[in-house]
Amino acid sequence: MPQQAHGVGRPGGAFVEVNVTQLNVTVASCAEVNGTAYLVAFKAGGGLHLGLSPRPLEGSAAVRVEGRLGIIYLLAPEG
Repeated sequence: MPQQAHGVGRPGGAFVEVNVTQLNVTVASCAEVNGTAYLVAFKAGGGLHLGLSPRPLEGSAAVRVEGRLGIIYLLAPEG
């Protein structure tokens, strides 16, 4: 999984930039949070992780990891 690079914003802020820009993930589950975000459970790096995506994902997907809010990764689907 992406490694933490440094925090952004106020000290102790929740948003953390990461140094990995693209991952190939296997989507375990995807649920609509609201009309513009989807909560995605995905497998990558040997573990199960949570992410937010602007569109639904399924199966195998290539995504950019743009940051992290707590334990939730911010995903941008490729293609």
